[in-house]
Amino acid sequence: MERNSGKEKYFRNGKYLQTKSCRNFPKKKRDRIRSVSAMGKGLSMYYQLRKCLGLEQISQERLKEQEILHPNADSQEALHEEDRTRIRNVVLCLGAAIFLGVLMQFSSESGERLRVVRPDYGEAAENITVKLSVEGEEYDVPVEIDSRDYSSNELEKLWDEAFDSASSIALGNNTDWEHLQSDLNFTEETGVPGITIFWLSHDTEWISAAGEVRKLTEKEEGKEVMLTAVLSYEGQEKRREISARVVSPVWNEFDRQIYCLQQLFCKAAGDRQSETVEFPNQIDGKKIVYVTEKTPIRIILLLGVMAGIALWFLPIQRQKEEMKKRNRELELAYSELVWKLTVLMGAGLTVKGAWERILAVYRQEKECGGKEAVLYEEMQMAWNSMGQGVYEEKAYSEFGKRCGMQSYLRLGSLLETRIRQGSRGLLSMMKAESEQAFAERLQMAKSQGEEASSKLMFPMLLLFALVLALLVIPALVSFG
Repeated sequence: MERNSGKEKYFRNGKYLQTKSCRNFPKKKRDRIRSVSAMGKGLSMYYQLRKCLGLEQISQERLKEQEILHPNADSQEALHEEDRTRIRNVVLCLGAAIFLGVLMQFSSESGERLRVVRPDYGEAAENITVKLSVEGEEYDVPVEIDSRDYSSNELEKLWDEAFDSASSIALGNNTDWEHLQSDLNFTEETGVPGITIFWLSHDTEWISAAGEVRKLTEKEEGKEVMLTAVLSYEGQEKRREISARVVSPVWNEFDRQIYCLQQLFCKAAGDRQSETVEFPNQIDGKKIVYVTEKTPIRIILLLGVMAGIALWFLPIQRQKEEMKKRNRELELAYSELVWKLTVLMGAGLTVKGAWERILAVYRQEKECGGKEAVLYEEMQMAWNSMGQGVYEEKAYSEFGKRCGMQSYLRLGSLLETRIRQGSRGLLSMMKAESEQAFAERLQMAKSQGEEASSKLMFPMLLLFALVLALLVIPALVSFG
């Protein structure tokens, strides 16, 4: 853009073109010209990069496919516009990824208070890890947040027969109840269906409600703590007492700080009737700063780059899919075309007359709501070229080249040769070609059937595995 002269440049067909003064255009049109100019600069840089790498601006393969798929459009201009769109999508993806990454990096906050929403009634307890720092020292403190409790009239029932199995589960990594060094496994699991258990500690400084065992130094003495196991089943409760003794394991200062923080947080989370849990902002006069985990910006950037790459190659892949679909349609329609030409020529029509009759039927069906067919559109183009003065044999040859398949090239060459040398023997050759096309069509149908059966093989195996699992797993569970 040259602001001093008021002129605008925009990119077209690989070149910058000068328009008349931008001030003479309406605002919307001026904005559109500026947008085209900006994208044109990016497109020019992209084409310069391809040139430096020894590549063409637009590959001949892409250009040929575009001409085949859209013969009535300016193929080069359409591909320029497609490249411009690809560049814009990649730039938008990368820009959005950078913006979101920076925004998430700076939007993460640290605070002196932490509120955690407690799980609602009947939901499972939630285990969280609190990230915090005390005077620059960072800690990851595991805390279990129980669900909101029901009133005393609601469900909590006990069954004595589950006590033994629940006790062995609660021991965790400890050998017995007289030598507790590691945390206990206070879960609701008892090993008996329908029965749950809840553990209570008579001294939460030594064994917390969550089962954390107090960490002792080597010089500290152990202590005996009474635990109460409350077993519940269908509204009935029974209690069992068990004596446990905490002994001294090897313990360092970092573990002691974790333990103190856990005790502090368990106290904050003790009121189970509250909807939220508010954690303290200091411990032993030291300020606590809670650390909010940030999403790594490299993940956001990586996702943006991957999205940009996908959008860059998406138009090329879509064009290849269209070409594949077009070729498949032409393959399926070839035997029908040769058969129609043979029948009409056998009825006394010339090649041109048979061609015209086939197109007349197609146009009539299309006017009645029939869908567009690639083969007959190519035949229509050949017919239009004959109407514009192109020799008949050349039109057939060009028709075969545009279709681009071996069978159509063979048909175009056959019609071109026989028309030049005379139509004698053409009908017999067309009959032979029709038989060959029919055989190829049968072979194609067989290959498509085999392809479909191979695609169905994996879902069938998956279904068989599912049925087998439904039959075997219940049998194994019942025997176990």
